[in-house]
Amino acid sequence: ARVYGNSAVCIGEPAVVSVDLTGTAPWSIDIFDGTNTVPINNIAKSPYLYTFTPLGNQTVTVLKVSDAHCTNVGNGSATVTVNELPDVVISGENSICYGDQSAVVFTFTHGTAPYRLSYSVNGIMYHIPNIIPDATSHTYTLMVQPGMTSTYELSRVEDVNGCVRDVTGTIVVSVKPLPGTPGAITGKALVCQGESNVVYSISSVANATNYEWSVPAGATIVSGMGSQSITVSFDNSY
Repeated sequence: ARVYGNSAVCIGEPAVVSVDLTGTAPWSIDIFDGTNTVPINNIAKSPYLYTFTPLGNQTVTVLKVSDAHCTNVGNGSATVTVNELPDVVISGENSICYGDQSAVVFTFTHGTAPYRLSYSVNGIMYHIPNIIPDATSHTYTLMVQPGMTSTYELSRVEDVNGCVRDVTGTIVVSVKPLPGTPGAITGKALVCQGESNVVYSISSVANATNYEWSVPAGATIVSGMGSQSITVSFDNSY
């Protein structure tokens, strides 16, 4: 009996090796799959395909073979390589302003590049082929510019060995609206030198949380910076 058929599988997948048999059927073999010795009887035809699920890289050999008349030892071997499943983690910014870009970072923790990644944005599926992560950080950065708050969710990753893993992980990028355009400033247009406690204000601006004011030389903001209303004093040189 001769064993042949080097192969590569992903973790959890079955491997198949071939055993050529000579002589007269039926045959019986004792096959060693790298972990267990398995007796197989009443084989009716050659080649015999032995299927098993390897726990790691393993070498398969036939220890003994018998046909209808004689017994012998096997020869040859088949090496089965077991590739790990790829994996990926998603991370990124939580909040941006409308019109800004955000970095969505994918960190690949297992498997062999290049990768194919499937993910969704607000339920719509996207695919990125041929990803080669940074050699040091193992990351791939996707720059996005969502127009609204968006959920980025992992779905599946596949590596160059054809190993596939369904993955989970979600980030939410919140998009804050820009402030509206300020209206007209109300307050005195003409003031006297040395005048104090002059109030200037504007109406509330949509989506604004802070108000920045500037005044001319000779004027000082006494209070209200950051709010809709400020109090200003003018010195005698104004």
